[in-house]
Amino acid sequence: MIRARVAGALALAWAAAALAVTPARAEVRPEGAVDAVGLVAADAFGGAATVDLWAPAGPLRLGGVLGLGALTSGDDQRSRVLMPVGASVGLVFGGDRRPFFDLRLRAGAWAGATSQGLRVGGWLAGGAYFGYALGPNVSLGAGVSAWLLAGHGHIVAVAPGLTFAWVPFED
Repeated sequence: MIRARVAGALALAWAAAALAVTPARAEVRPEGAVDAVGLVAADAFGGAATVDLWAPAGPLRLGGVLGLGALTSGDDQRSRVLMPVGASVGLVFGGDRRPFFDLRLRAGAWAGATSQGLRVGGWLAGGAYFGYALGPNVSLGAGVSAWLLAGHGHIVAVAPGLTFAWVPFED
């Protein structure tokens, strides 16, 4: 329970830091991405969807992430439905061009249902995406990340997936 509180506090701190490093503007224009990934582990498989919201600071993106996923396994103790939440950091290379390269690191906690009931654990994910700008405000990409679900039977999964990212229109 203490880990979940610490992870929540870290997520709020990251969000506050993201807003603090954003250049002064009349309004903050967050950027974001929606990802759909498959989760493939040694004895479990499933999928997840995540939403990242960032405050951009040049090529750096600072913000938070929220997701929903499920893993199934022949071992009931490793099957789970989970909701990851945490801090999200991105670094975009060539973001104003097409194509571009995007690195992302996420850390926080997951909460969900397992065969033993409701559980909470740590969550860490890092990945790389290759994207193509469809216009000045939207892009599509594909990539792969690695997920670590700590607690209640640690799971390390490879997560290939697709991403849809957006940047708000400038006035």
